[in-house]
Amino acid sequence: MFWPANSPQFNSFKISSTIFLTCLALFWPQAVLADTPLEEKSEHFIIEYYSPGDLEWAKQVLRSAEEYYNKIADEIGYARYQNFWTWNDRVKIIVYPDQKTFILETQQPFWSQGSALQHKKLFEEKSIVSFKQAEGFLTDILPHEMGHLILHDFLGFDKKVPLWFDEGMAQMFEGHRGEKTLEIMRYFIREQGYIPLQTLMNLNIEKEDDVSRVLVFYAESRAILDFLIKKYGVAKFQELCSYLRSGRTFEDALKGAYINQVETVEDLEKKWLNDMKN
Repeated sequence: MFWPANSPQFNSFKISSTIFLTCLALFWPQAVLADTPLEEKSEHFIIEYYSPGDLEWAKQVLRSAEEYYNKIADEIGYARYQNFWTWNDRVKIIVYPDQKTFILETQQPFWSQGSALQHKKLFEEKSIVSFKQAEGFLTDILPHEMGHLILHDFLGFDKKVPLWFDEGMAQMFEGHRGEKTLEIMRYFIREQGYIPLQTLMNLNIEKEDDVSRVLVFYAESRAILDFLIKKYGVAKFQELCSYLRSGRTFEDALKGAYINQVETVEDLEKKWLNDMKN
């Protein structure tokens, strides 16, 4: 069930959730970390974890990561560079034992369950950071954070893209969490609760503590990219990524990839809204 973002029920839920999660972070006992984390390696990844009993789980994480590695590269159009992230350039997957440790070590917002981009040092070292109890770690968080890294490897780490595009791309590779995105977004559109695309272009959600706004940001980012791919095809979307890689701004890349189909950011918003309403 969904409540309108300005309803008493939703505000009560938002406040209660914030208080609960804040208390959880403050009073949940922090696990004692080993001086040196345990480590396992695969062809493209190194996982660091903290409990000897998690060995088989760690191996499963590496197997899943290798599968996502190929799938994500193919979908972005990076398949011809399949030998990236090897040997000393392998991506490190750091899995803390609990959420409190994760928040304290990474300084992520209370609603975050994983990170690959928000800390410059982590990003340069190609690390994915999460915690063991994170819901949907294997099916959602791991491919989400890998999507960030592969996209920026493909574009070039010096290229800037709107954060919504970055997060929308990462969500494209999620499993269970992505299934209800369109349903959630249609609700927000009906309630006039969506974010105008021009606003979305410059919105930094990383410091946001309004849970409803975070939800809209992620749902809308995913829904817009879903629209582009389903309406105009994967090849056009890969062309968009190639233009971004060449250094074009997002709007210039959009015009170049979708000639006579999508002219401006405003045009994209109009066509996307019409599609969602119909």
